Amino acid sequence: VDGFIVVSDALEKMMIEKQRIESQRLVKIYNGIEIDEYRMDYDKEVIHVKSRFREEMGFKNDVPVIGVIGRLVWQKGFEYFIEAIPGLLKEFKEARLLIVGEGELEEELKLKSKRLGLEDKLTFTGFRSDIKEILTSIDIFILPSLLEGLPMILLEAMAMEKPIVATDIDGIREVLADGEAGLLVPPRDTEALSEAIVDLLNHRDKAYQMGLAARKVVAARFGVDIMVQKVEDVYEKLLLLERK
Repeated sequence: VDGFIVVSDALEKMMIEKQRIESQRLVKIYNGIEIDEYRMDYDKEVIHVKSRFREEMGFKNDVPVIGVIGRLVWQKGFEYFIEAIPGLLKEFKEARLLIVGEGELEEELKLKSKRLGLEDKLTFTGFRSDIKEILTSIDIFILPSLLEGLPMILLEAMAMEKPIVATDIDGIREVLADGEAGLLVPPRDTEALSEAIVDLLNHRDKAYQMGLAARKVVAARFGVDIMVQKVEDVYEKLLLLERK
């Protein structure tokens, strides 16, 4: 192989240290998304989408909704999200929680939810294809991952101007600046996770400003046009080398 494209510093480091790939054969190109597809410009449309999804879930429009989205696998750390919920509910009893996705740990996570008495507060939606609508409908997006390359759902949530609480790990910290575009907490630290969520719910203006900052980061660094141009540059460089 003449060249490898990696999507984050974390993966570049892994390829060098674990796979013994020479650094000159590696090119880092961040994942890109179609920024304009993740914005609803009309308040009426946002309210309609939000009300429709919340009605489907049985949530009132004025209650805070906090959600995670992804495969139900160990890397995503959803068990720690569940363990953080009781602490959150001490401050915000009316809050509702969402786990969106499917995977091998679904039954295990549901059992944990039941053991903690969260059946009436935590909803498992299973697989959903309407991710943009779900992101529109939640108030805070959580990413409690233990291992990531560069999660697309993080970019999507940022593009939707969502306040975010995520774990301070490789693949996330290079995208999300702590205290600017979101809040970062140590992985597996359920108390810190709960406190960060409560902080954003208590300081709505702060959360709103973080959402705006997050979208600016995505627009500047993670647009699909940037990704495509950089991939084209890699191909052209390799073709020129081949011709020589």
